[in-house]
Amino acid sequence: MLPVAVGFFAEQLRIVSTEQVLERLELEDAAAVRELPEDRQRSVVVSILRREMGVMTLAAVVVCFLAVRAVETL
Repeated sequence: MLPVAVGFFAEQLRIVSTEQVLERLELEDAAAVRELPEDRQRSVVVSILRREMGVMTLAAVVVCFLAVRAVETL
């Protein structure tokens, strides 16, 4: 049950991290990104992907830690 909660929490953090990137760049939403030049669009997308991958990597590490602890208690 706890790994599911970690996954859910990670998904919420992923959404927040995307919003933070857009706010930092003073962009309202994805439609505003589409209006940027192509090279700027790529940099925004790469920035968002890096943050999202960081969040999901951390969640995966936590789930792996929980799995190892569960195996040790058997």
